[in-house]
Amino acid sequence: MPLSLLDVVARADSFSYATDAAIASSSLTPTGTALRVGHTLVGFIRPALAPYLLAHPDVFLLSTPPPSPPTAAAAAAAAAPSIVIHPALATPADRTRAIEAVLLTWRNAIRGSDNSTLTFADADRQMFTCLKGWRNERYSVHGGREHGVLFDLERAATGLLGIRAYGCHLNGFVRSSSPTASGGEKICMWIARRSESKQTYPGMLDNLVGGGLATTTTPLDNIVKECGEEAGLDPQYVAKHITSVGVLTFFLDDAERGWVPDTEYVYDIELPESFVPQPVDGEVQAFHLLELSAVVERLRAGEFMNESALVVIDFLIRFGFVTPMNEPDYVEIVSRMHRRLAAPGPRFVTAA
Repeated sequence: MPLSLLDVVARADSFSYATDAAIASSSLTPTGTALRVGHTLVGFIRPALAPYLLAHPDVFLLSTPPPSPPTAAAAAAAAAPSIVIHPALATPADRTRAIEAVLLTWRNAIRGSDNSTLTFADADRQMFTCLKGWRNERYSVHGGREHGVLFDLERAATGLLGIRAYGCHLNGFVRSSSPTASGGEKICMWIARRSESKQTYPGMLDNLVGGGLATTTTPLDNIVKECGEEAGLDPQYVAKHITSVGVLTFFLDDAERGWVPDTEYVYDIELPESFVPQPVDGEVQAFHLLELSAVVERLRAGEFMNESALVVIDFLIRFGFVTPMNEPDYVEIVSRMHRRLAAPGPRFVTAA
């Protein structure tokens, strides 16, 4: 049976709202624990992971955050203990090094490294499998307006520690010179088929261009770079014609990837009918130009990776293909693609 569009959204926004609220407000619950730097929430820790963290007391402590949190809500959250990054790790560089050393220990163990003496309980091994896909690429962990970047974290570990992940996606679309059967404007989208060798979602459908947002770059710079690497788009053309159209937020609960509060920066680019994208870096096996009705069919068949599915649905809404008049779950779909995430996000421009 085909999926509804709400089903598609729920696959991506799959983390329990009740668990989210309980951990964010109470810090320590039977369903999970907050991870904090001082009184700033940065992650969501599964109960089974907590003992592994606390086995490294020079990095992780079960403790009440420092006094004088900035708001009444933070004061209430501070009343219950959380897992906190050791206060002696006082700088972003200190925290990055110390946390990565722990993660490398786990990575080596889950990969079966000869020099690893650590063993996982059988029931816990699945939790660490995300580290097999270690990328040597880091995301920044943000502390909001006051604190900036708190530390950097290996991308593969974001779901293990329930830390906010970031990406950028580009919708490439074409306004066809031939009308639809009803005489209306025909819009088509360029859709990528991911390589079978990709670490995540191999062989599934994707946006024209997409990629994780690593440290030291901005969303715009990142998506322009990815355009050349993935689809052979001229960076100068992209920089001139690309449009920033928003951001999507959702919280994934996935057996392999873990708990992933996700933020995706979304861009559109209108392309000429003569343009045909070309796979460049091996991450895409083919590109297909599809009418919007065909795109919806692929969405309902579950052929898109989670993040890209939401980006496509957002495009369909903005272009009036999905409306309150033809989609009964319209309000819930829009709401769940713009979920409030408890951990602070990035600020690429400092307010004057």
